[in-house]
Amino acid sequence: YDDFNTVGSSGFGKYRYYGVEDSNTTLQPITPKDAVLHLRFNDNSTTNVTDVSGYQNNGRTVGGAVWVTNLTCRNNFVGCAAFDGSNDFVQIANSGSLQPTNMTIAFWLMTRAASPTSGYILHKGNAEYTVNFSGGSQIQFGRGATNAVQTARTAWSTTSFEHVVFVQNASGAAVYVNGTRENTSTINTMPTGTGSLFVASRDGTDTFLATVVDEIIIINRSLTADEVYQLYVGGFN
Repeated sequence: YDDFNTVGSSGFGKYRYYGVEDSNTTLQPITPKDAVLHLRFNDNSTTNVTDVSGYQNNGRTVGGAVWVTNLTCRNNFVGCAAFDGSNDFVQIANSGSLQPTNMTIAFWLMTRAASPTSGYILHKGNAEYTVNFSGGSQIQFGRGATNAVQTARTAWSTTSFEHVVFVQNASGAAVYVNGTRENTSTINTMPTGTGSLFVASRDGTDTFLATVVDEIIIINRSLTADEVYQLYVGGFN
């Protein structure tokens, strides 16, 4: 079991508790409060991707994205998804729940190249919100024509997963890698629209990304730094 943001018995602060019901229990990252999308990639399917947030933002895989259950995935994560960077992607139909004003995007990532210079991890509609690799190999988050914030690092592991979180509200945006904030920025636009959400491609026709991803989460509010760290530690353990 895993209780996220549980108020302690003293009434002060918030804590999380871990436990295993029996030796056969598999611990996985939880679905945070206010999540509107959570793709665990545990479907054992080459065509369907299930959203476990409760909002039923289920997707379909195209081009041969591979559902993986071997050691490529993180321990206790059960499954993950591998994309070849050629024609693989996931498409999720638009819904009102996927049009947040303030938001958090979180995912685990293991790239096929140490320093990718292009490729989308997420792209919604007409750039309503996007997460992609820049020419300098940073991962950047944008809304509309504004690239709001990007990671400081330019090299990524090809042998282990790293946790990336983008947090955005009217005051600005921040990016965290493995629980630590790397950068912040102001943001001037927060568009919404009715386009589909794509994983590992810009729109299903170009800018594909060769990567392995897991536990993609979208939340319709901006997490605090402590919540981001809790989300990282929960998945890490």
